[in-house]
Amino acid sequence: MFSINIGIGVSQEDNLIRAAERAAKKAKEEIKGKSPKLLMFFCTYTYPEDQYRKAQEEIYNIFGSKSIPLMGGTTVGFFAKDKYFFDISLFGKAMGVVLKAMGKMFKPLKFTGACVVALDSDCLNVGVGLGTNVFKEPSSAGKEAFDSAMKELKGNSKEDISRLDLINALLFGPGVDKSGRSFSQKVADSIVSCSKYAVKIEGGELCGGVSNITTFPGSVFYNGEVYKESVLLTLFTSRLVVGHGVASSVEMVDRIGLVTKMKDKWTIEEINKKPAAEVIFKVLKKHLKVSKEKFYEAPGLSILGGFSLVFPDPVGKFLWNNNPAKIIDGKYARMINSGIKEGMILVLARGTRETCIEANANATKSMIEDADRDLNFVMFFSCSARGIILGKEYSQEIKQIKKVLKNKDIPIFGICSNGEVASYKDGPPTATAFIISMMGISNKIKKIK
Repeated sequence: MFSINIGIGVSQEDNLIRAAERAAKKAKEEIKGKSPKLLMFFCTYTYPEDQYRKAQEEIYNIFGSKSIPLMGGTTVGFFAKDKYFFDISLFGKAMGVVLKAMGKMFKPLKFTGACVVALDSDCLNVGVGLGTNVFKEPSSAGKEAFDSAMKELKGNSKEDISRLDLINALLFGPGVDKSGRSFSQKVADSIVSCSKYAVKIEGGELCGGVSNITTFPGSVFYNGEVYKESVLLTLFTSRLVVGHGVASSVEMVDRIGLVTKMKDKWTIEEINKKPAAEVIFKVLKKHLKVSKEKFYEAPGLSILGGFSLVFPDPVGKFLWNNNPAKIIDGKYARMINSGIKEGMILVLARGTRETCIEANANATKSMIEDADRDLNFVMFFSCSARGIILGKEYSQEIKQIKKVLKNKDIPIFGICSNGEVASYKDGPPTATAFIISMMGISNKIKKIK
């Protein structure tokens, strides 16, 4: 008898309301009609916004109760049923035109879609919380999300959760603001500071649109409503064994230098006591054919070909990505994430097809090692930059995970994210990019001390 029951339904109906209905019916059928502890609903961002709320209503109608926590949002793409459902613009304008033309000629050729994941287990307690106004008050948004999720978690728990030493979490952010800044690190720091428990987070940024490789903030779905500039936090406490895994998709190619002065938490003023932008470009031009004008105008877009700026973790030797979003006054490099401090070493790294495939395997192996058990459900976050490098091989993410797990029947669901949050081994939750992170749940009961 299974301790965890998972239903995953997918639909590619052109109308999101009908797609949500069909996906929900399939998910309910797979959990044999039981009332789940959690509903997750994701769709590609190409559906009309006026259908978001009604689609959630339809999911509730299928499951027959509005008391079930429902969370999700819009994405560039998602992985389910061994396939990848995505927005074709991720693969470039020219490829998008070709694929759209093929889709008109061959009706079965569709890429977008919607997915409903239903999760049920008597051994699992779940709390979902929403944090609003994240672009202006990220720390407050993190606290709001944690407090509301924790309140729901305690209300649903059949056990004394104070006996637990770890809370597992899924964090979904809305993406970057107009300045190209992600607030995930501030949100994650706030969640950790609010909790008296250890919190291990896996998560990613959602998406509301793509132009070239620049993404726009996505919509968040929460208990039947639609929110902008908000974060979703799902907390899990469980008697079941949970494992976490993460791996970087890049390898180091050159040293940039030491961060010697910060202008603020996002902006590097000096590297090696010289203007940050000048130092970064000097190293970058050795490896990329990029003009100084292009780099200073759009530093994020100029780092193509799989190149990325990373901060090596001095303890775990993990490569945390944090690329420049903007050059200010021709001197300062404003980074996407805020988890930067003076004294950090900045390195140029590059992702290739081989490093991306290896990262998938390494993240899965670390998850298995962390759980030390066979796993019965896996959820993962794969950076969209991996898709740009892997191309059509990106659709093989689930199959690669199953290959390492040696279990072709395990239910797996994944998000194509645009910036991730992950916890490497026993380290703190860190906002980054260009990684693949995952959380697996086993049917095995763990011993509570």
